[in-house]
Order: sequence, then C-alpha cells, then structure tokens
Amino acid sequence: MDDAMRTLTQLFVLFSIALFAACGKQASTETGNEQASVDSVAAVSAPKPAKNELPELTVNLLNGTPVNLRTLKGKVILILYQPDCDHCQRESTALREHIETLQPYEVYFITASTVQESEAFAKAYKFNDQINVHFALTPVEKIINTFGPISAPSLYVYSEDHALVKHFNGETPVEDILKVL
Repeated sequence: MDDAMRTLTQLFVLFSIALFAACGKQASTETGNEQASVDSVAAVSAPKPAKNELPELTVNLLNGTPVNLRTLKGKVILILYQPDCDHCQRESTALREHIETLQPYEVYFITASTVQESEAFAKAYKFNDQINVHFALTPVEKIINTFGPISAPSLYVYSEDHALVKHFNGETPVEDILKVL
C-alpha cells in the first residue's frame, strides 16, 4: 500500500472513529422523545429525532446492489454498526442468540466500513446464513445526514406500515429490544 493510500485509509478510520465515538454509550430514543443515559458523550450532539417512517436512504448491499430503504416491504430493523466496535459485537451476539425473534423482520446491518469487513462480521456472528438478514454499505456523510450523529450500534425497529416503533441509540440490553419486536 503506498503512502497516499495509507494516509487516506487512516483519515477514513479516524473519521469513522469520530462518528462513532460514542460507540457503546447508552441512550434510548422513542419516537419524537429523547432519553439519554448519564454516560452519553456530551461532545457528540444529541441525535436527530428519528423520523416516523423508513428513511429515504440508498445503501449498497455487499454484492453492489443498491437498495432504497424507503421501498422495503414488511417489518424492518435497521442496525447501524461498525464491525470493529465491541459494543456492536456484543449486541450482535445477543441478537444472534434470539434469531428466531428476528424472523418476521427484514434486518439490515448498515455500515460505512468495507465489503470485506462486513462479510467477515456477518460470518463471525453467523448472520451470513440468514435469508432475512442483509449487510449494506453507505458513506458516513449519508448516515449523518439521515440519522444525525448517533452511537454505534443504533437500532431502528419499523412496523409493517413503516412506522418507527422504537429507536435504540447505543448498546442496548437485548431484552429491551425483544420487548418491542
């Protein structure tokens, strides 16, 4: 890898780290109602209130196929994560242990990371064999423009009519997530 590419990679990593600096800081946001825990990072501004419908955001599946989230059918869960985030890893492990509860949903893990990192994450947490679980990529700026500054992981649960049921910002006990599914 040449110096210019290494520098660009380092800048991307630093920018990603800054975006997800609150990784694991716990906060929970209900529709139009914000509730942050004491350990939320003050340096990151409060998350933009989640919209009450699936966002107008196009992501690319790992095979390059573009998907507009607004056009998804049925119940949907969006999980914004970073593959190297230990909070994301713990939450994914807990969700995988309850995979049967996720079956009625189309689940999209969305990151600004690389295809290779996403594929490795999907395989490591055994989501790669689930037909309702998809991994997608989108640039950091699209995440910020759509969701505002958020913690990783952030999880959005949408009903069949695309209404936001609940938004979890930061690592959340799986029991709390399961209550809204």
